[in-house]
Amino acid sequence: MTLGEKIRKYRILHNLSQKELGLKLGFSNTTADVRIRQYESGTKIPRDDIRQKMADVLDVDISALSDIDIKSDEDVMQVLFYLSEIFDMDIEKTDDKFYLSFPANQDNREQLISYLNVWYAQKKNLQNTANGTSGESIREYELWKSRFPQDINQYWKQQHERINAYYAPVKDSIKDKASPIETTSDFLCVIRNMIQSGLIFEVNTKMLDGNIAALKLSFLVDDLIEAKNKEIENNFAVFLYALDTLKSYGMPVRTELLTFEKGTQITYYLCLSQLAAFAENIEKIIIFELSKANKTQWEIDLFESTYEKDLKRFALNIREEIEKVYKK
Repeated sequence: MTLGEKIRKYRILHNLSQKELGLKLGFSNTTADVRIRQYESGTKIPRDDIRQKMADVLDVDISALSDIDIKSDEDVMQVLFYLSEIFDMDIEKTDDKFYLSFPANQDNREQLISYLNVWYAQKKNLQNTANGTSGESIREYELWKSRFPQDINQYWKQQHERINAYYAPVKDSIKDKASPIETTSDFLCVIRNMIQSGLIFEVNTKMLDGNIAALKLSFLVDDLIEAKNKEIENNFAVFLYALDTLKSYGMPVRTELLTFEKGTQITYYLCLSQLAAFAENIEKIIIFELSKANKTQWEIDLFESTYEKDLKRFALNIREEIEKVYKK
């Protein structure tokens, strides 16, 4: 679809005439319809600033007004080849259908997988609507696609704000009681307290821009807002308070929200290699705490002895470590 065809499609979806759209873009009464007609026919290409204003007027994401035009079957094949090479897409076939599939657990393509999941859910929602084939339902679906990823980004922003608002008073209530984060081992203790309270989360590492190794901790939003017990709330609040402390020392903390089949997930990236090195230790703690009830006292004592040794071995002054990496 050409850019002109997209402009026409979204103009009609919003029930605007060519002249009405032109006037909203600031063109004069005598040139408004002519200019839009030129854009839609492809005889004139809108400047970047006009294209951005057009996206605002039509309430679409700027990416929906991209100038990507796939005209032929050969064009389609080249796009599919690209997706296969870059995104590890595969092609499968049944008796009467071809399927294009993406691995659902690629660490380096999490945003794409999340986008696919959101699209799948939106498509299913349309199909499950009583009047799913009605003109209005199809129009709403087309409008949703035109705004992508604006709506899902706004939803993620709201979820992030929801977590911060929910935990702000909890953080205030524990800030005078929380032990200061002075060493990397102190932070590992904060993580273990969350695990012991029953909070389930995923741990990994990731290399970020600038070749920075980050500890990656991912939580389901529902597990944080609808915590099973007050202990989880308090320990997660201590975790957030610890993050604030580390940020005050100069360590960047990045957050990312994505939606998967299991729910919306918030991920905190702690940008310090000394913390990233704890990923394996945290995994061991999670496995131990989940299976602790089935372990013998000797096995428990052995784990605790090793854990205490690790705490002493990795007791680095975290402020100094941060300053070494992010010195001004």
